[in-house]
Amino acid sequence: MKNKFKGIVVLATMILSLVMVCNMTVYAYDEAAVEYIADAIEDTKTTVDGMAQYGVKPEELSEVFNLALAKNYELAYTYDWIRIEGSYMINGSGNITQFPIKYDFDNKTTNAEVKERYAKVDAQLDKIEALVDDNWSDFDKILFVHDYIVENVSYDWSGFTTGDLDDTQFSLYGALIDKKAVCEGYSKLFMVMMHRLGYESVLVVSDEKAHMWNMVKLNGSWYHVDCTHDDPIMSGADTDLKGRVGHTYFLLSDSAIADNKHYPWNAGVPSCTSTLYDNWKYADSKSKFIPLDGYWYYSDPTNGDNLVKRSKSDVVTVLSKNGAYGLAEIDGRIYYTDKYRKDIYRYYNGTTTLVYTLNNDKYISCMGLTGKQMEIAVFDSSNNYSWIKMYVGNDYSLTSNTNYNSVVSNVKVSNNTANTVKLSWNAASNAAGYKIYVYNSKTGAYTYKCKTTSTNCTVTGLYSAREYTFAIKAYTDIAGGTKDSSKNVKVSTTTTPLGVSSVTYVKNWNTSVTVKYPAVTGAAGYRLQVYNLSTGKVVKTLYVTKLQNVITGLTQGTKYRVVVTPYLKYNGKTYYSTVKKNTLAATRMANPTIKVSGQTTNTITLSWNKVPGASGYYIYKYNAKTGKYVYYKDVKTTSCKIDGMYSGNAYTFAVKPYISISYTSNGVKKTDVFASHSKSFSACTAPMAPKPTLSTANKTITVKWNKVTGATSYVVYCKTTASGAWVNKGTTTSTSLKLTGLTKGKTYYVTVKAFKKYNTQNAGSGITTKSIVVK
Repeated sequence: MKNKFKGIVVLATMILSLVMVCNMTVYAYDEAAVEYIADAIEDTKTTVDGMAQYGVKPEELSEVFNLALAKNYELAYTYDWIRIEGSYMINGSGNITQFPIKYDFDNKTTNAEVKERYAKVDAQLDKIEALVDDNWSDFDKILFVHDYIVENVSYDWSGFTTGDLDDTQFSLYGALIDKKAVCEGYSKLFMVMMHRLGYESVLVVSDEKAHMWNMVKLNGSWYHVDCTHDDPIMSGADTDLKGRVGHTYFLLSDSAIADNKHYPWNAGVPSCTSTLYDNWKYADSKSKFIPLDGYWYYSDPTNGDNLVKRSKSDVVTVLSKNGAYGLAEIDGRIYYTDKYRKDIYRYYNGTTTLVYTLNNDKYISCMGLTGKQMEIAVFDSSNNYSWIKMYVGNDYSLTSNTNYNSVVSNVKVSNNTANTVKLSWNAASNAAGYKIYVYNSKTGAYTYKCKTTSTNCTVTGLYSAREYTFAIKAYTDIAGGTKDSSKNVKVSTTTTPLGVSSVTYVKNWNTSVTVKYPAVTGAAGYRLQVYNLSTGKVVKTLYVTKLQNVITGLTQGTKYRVVVTPYLKYNGKTYYSTVKKNTLAATRMANPTIKVSGQTTNTITLSWNKVPGASGYYIYKYNAKTGKYVYYKDVKTTSCKIDGMYSGNAYTFAVKPYISISYTSNGVKKTDVFASHSKSFSACTAPMAPKPTLSTANKTITVKWNKVTGATSYVVYCKTTASGAWVNKGTTTSTSLKLTGLTKGKTYYVTVKAFKKYNTQNAGSGITTKSIVVK
C-alpha cells in the first residue's frame, strides 16, 4: 500500500470512534461549536473565524474538529484530506478565535474542485440509494450493495503492483467516478452506503496485512464484509473479471475471516461472534444477485450453478439446465453462458434463447454489460485471456463486431487556425473510437493522422493557408485489437493564413492615417479594423490587398487602434487568421493660434488656444545658423516662457500639438506619441533700457541717452512728482530730446524707454528714472 495508508487509518479510526460512540473527554466548550465548524467544512472554508463566542480552548480544538468532521464524513472520504494545518489564534481569555483548514493532500486541489468532486460523488451515492427497494429485507439490501460495488468497481491492480497510485484510488471518488480503487475505496463506499441505508458499519484495518475492509451490524450482530477480496481478478491478466461477483467474504464471523489475508486486525472494532452466515449456502456463487420483478436471480451453486430465481417467500425456481455463469442483465433480459463455456443464452419472461456461439478454440470465462456494450472474457487451452466486445441490438440479440461498418454523421469543421483544424461529428454505433486520416496530394492516398475516443478532434501539425481533406473512420474493439469500419466520411476545409508579423504606423493627416505590414503567404487579402480608443468601437473596416494603406474618413485629433487580420476565401466562406496584430495611431490636430503674451530683454512668452485632443505641445526654437528647428520643451499647458535670448532680437518658434497613447506591452509600460504639423511664429525680445542724462537752462531740460541695440524708436516720459503719472513727451529715433516750457525752480522726473517694432509687436524696454530742478 501507499505510505499515506496510516494517515487514512488515523482519519478512519477517528470516524469509527465517533460512529461507535466511544467515550470521550468532556470539555466545557459550547456544543454549538461543533455545528459551526461542521458548516464551515461543508462550505470548504479555508479559515474558520468567529470562534471566540464558543469558548474552545487549544487543547479542545482537535476533538471539536473531529466531531465536526464526522458530520461531513462523506466529504472527507470523497477525495481529499480535511485537516487543521497552520497556526491558530487565541484571545486574552485563552479561547480559539480563528484556525485554518486544509482540504487536499498535495496542495494541488482547489476548494472549487473539492466541491465539484463532492457533488459528483453525492449524485452517485443518491443513484445507488435509489436502486434499493424499501421492501427488501435487511439481508437483501446489504447483499445488493455488496454486489453493486464488486460489479462496478475495478481493483487497480496495476497501480497497486507498481506503486503508481494517487489519492483517488483510496477514496469514494475513485470508486464511484473513476470506478477504480484499492481496498480503502471499496471499504469507504460500502460503509457510506450502509450509513445511508440506516445500518451501522465501520472500517476494519489490518496494519500487518496492509488491508482494509468492513464490519456491518445486521439484526443485532456484527459481521465482516470484504468487497475487495470478493472482486475476482482475471488470472494472468490482472484485470477485473467483468460480470463475476464473489461472496466468500460476505457476512463472516471473526473466526471465519481470520485467514492469512485479514488476521490480525487492529483493536477497537466490534467483535463478530455470530456464525449464522459462515456456511451460507450461496457463498460459492460467482454471479451477482439480480433483483427483478419481485424476484432475485442468480447462479445457484446448490443447484448445479444453474440460473434460478428466488421469491420473497424463499421459493427457488430453476431456470437453466447446464449452469449459468457471469450473469449480465439489461431491460429485464438476463444473459449467461452455460458450463461448456461456448454459448451465450438470454433468459426473458420464461423463455431461454441461444444468442451467440463462440466458434473457435477459445472459451468464455465471464461477461459484463456497460450500457449496451458487452465485454466477454475468453481464454484458450493455455489459459491465455483476451476480451471480445459485442453489442446488444434493439432486438436484444448479440452482434459481433467482425464485420464493422458503422459510420459517423453530421461532420462539422470549426476553430480553424493556421496549424490546426477542429473536427466534430455524431457518434457511430458501437464505436470504441475514431481514426482521422488526411489526404496526401503527392501520393494520392490518405495517411493516418491521429485517433480519439471522443466525438471531436483537433488535428494539429498542419500548414497555414492550405486546403485539406480529412477522412473520419470509426473503429471498434475485437479480441486482440481493434477493427476499423469499412466506411468513412470525408470533409474538406482549409487552414487559415498566418498573422502578419507586425503592423507599423507610417504617418498621419488631419483625417487619415497610413499603416503598413509585411505580406503573408496564402492570404487573399487583409482586413483592417479601425477602433476608436475612447469608445472601443470599430469605426471603419477595410478589405484590402495592398501592404501599405491610407485609411481616410477619420476624425481630426482622435486616437485609434488599427488591427490587421489576413484572410482567405474557401468554398464561399472567409477564413480569418486567428493571429491579429495592431498598431496605435492618431490623426493630426488643428494648428493653434499663437500670440505673444510677454516679452523681456531675454525671454519671450508665447500662448495659444487649447487644441482639441492634444495631450501636450512640443516647443521648438529656430536656429538661423543651421536653418533647423531645435527642440526646446514639452508643455502640457497652453503657454510657454522661452528664455536664453539676446535683447532686441527677433526669433522664430514652432508649436507642435501631439497626442500620446500609453499602454502596457509584455508587462512594460510604454507610450507612443503622434505629433501634428507645427505652427511657426516669430517674436522679438525687448531692447535694453536706455541710460538717460539730464541738463537744464532757460526753463528747458535736455535729455540724452545711449544708443540701444535693436531699438527702432525711443519715447521720453516726464512727471513732476515721484508718484505721479508719466506723460509722453515725444517719440524719436535719435538719442536726445529737449523739453521746453518748463517752470523754473521746479523738480522734474524724466525717463527714456526704448522700443523695438517687429511685425505687429512693439516690445518696450525697462526704464531708468532721473530727476532735475529746472533753471
